[in-house]
Amino acid sequence: MGIFGSRKPAKGTAPVAGTPAAGPRAVGTSPRAAAPPPMLEVANVTQRFGSQLVLRDISLLVEEGETLVIIGESGCGKSVTLKLMMALFNPTAGRVFWRGRPVAAMTERQVAKARLSYGFLFQGAALFDSMSVSENVAFGLRQNTDLSETKVREIVRDRLREVGLREGVCDRKPADLSGGMKKRVALARALALEPEVMFYDEPTTGLDPVMSDVINELILRTKNRGRVTSIVVTHDMRTVERVADRVVMLCPAGHLRPNEPQIVFEGTARELEHSSDPRVHQFVNGNAGERIEELSIS
Repeated sequence: MGIFGSRKPAKGTAPVAGTPAAGPRAVGTSPRAAAPPPMLEVANVTQRFGSQLVLRDISLLVEEGETLVIIGESGCGKSVTLKLMMALFNPTAGRVFWRGRPVAAMTERQVAKARLSYGFLFQGAALFDSMSVSENVAFGLRQNTDLSETKVREIVRDRLREVGLREGVCDRKPADLSGGMKKRVALARALALEPEVMFYDEPTTGLDPVMSDVINELILRTKNRGRVTSIVVTHDMRTVERVADRVVMLCPAGHLRPNEPQIVFEGTARELEHSSDPRVHQFVNGNAGERIEELSIS
């Protein structure tokens, strides 16, 4: 059982937000187990930074064990959506739920504790430059657990081995690592605390095709180790094809007409490939289309 506690509501309690309320049951029928709430939910969220509108009334569900990939052109709000899901800041409007529980109703202590079950792979890896590889991977364990140093070193060794790194890298500093190695060390650090949910922000950016595929394979392996839920932000179509159970595409809020939804596509990778929406087709195929005309005008 994770730190969110039991997934079944206590007897006599009201339904958890984000789950359907139980209806009347005919006499003589067997009660059906209530479906668990989604692992994550973004409900009617709008996000502004000053006068800039980044997200406009978006709603998303992420089920347990699912890999959701969020795509869209630069500036459409992909990374902002990811950070809202992690409750790194509060939305301007709307609500975020963790396992059916509104984050806004949680105390700072409860949020901090729940966030320990979340792992985050930042776009630039975000390793501590002054720490060695092993110290980076051990950081969360030393800060948030009472494990012995022997156990910490054992976990560090196992996580590094999981991401394909040998013990010989343990004493090296981030400045001595390639981009792909940095990403793998950062993933090992995220996995050290056995997360239930993994967030990936542009995990293959800046990597060559071979190393990009290594990272994609690690995302798949991470998903399969203990049914980890994954949310991936990317513009890499190879990553979409390889790892996505479901794909959501966002359009920049500034390009929307009144009442037009910001989510312009939701479905499987195969459905994405065959979408008839010109915006989706343009993004998937890397076709500048009318953007060339826009550049010429400007």
